[in-house]
Amino acid sequence: KNLLEEIETDDLFWLTGLYVGDGYTAADRHHMRSGEKSSFISVRDESGHFVFQEKNESVTYPSFNLYFAIPLHDKSRNRLLAWLEKYKVDYRVSDDWVRFSSCTLANFLRTCGGSAEEKHIPSWMLNYHQSHLQRLFEGLIGSDGHAKPNNKSFSYVTVSERLVSQVGELGMKLGLRCST
Repeated sequence: KNLLEEIETDDLFWLTGLYVGDGYTAADRHHMRSGEKSSFISVRDESGHFVFQEKNESVTYPSFNLYFAIPLHDKSRNRLLAWLEKYKVDYRVSDDWVRFSSCTLANFLRTCGGSAEEKHIPSWMLNYHQSHLQRLFEGLIGSDGHAKPNNKSFSYVTVSERLVSQVGELGMKLGLRCST
């Protein structure tokens, strides 16, 4: 389920931009269990029923849930839902977010930083062709920015100093006016 074998470069760049602005990954899940599955299965009473065992072992399961904090009437939400439909990804929605699970995408998007202060564009992405950089820019603007198409200027809001520099670099590569 949600096994993404191939994603078009433009689509990956757009999603990365959107994630950098509005995305986050769920924390790993911590549970208590009775031990290994094999030992649990082997402990039965004389009737063959499983015997209750105390939960005495802490385990951590990685979460691959991705959240995008995009409210119901935000135009980026429809584009994200269309993206998920295109790649046949199962998802859930609330009025405030869109959630889906993907091991591949979660592992990749975690490389963009966890907290708002750590968010950044993977440096290798900034070396791609201008057409792909445009999609990255669209994702960023669709999350935490605003572009004025006629006069080639834009605004982007972030608390990440690294991202401020990268968005400026991206804007210059796209021929846009930028200042920090």
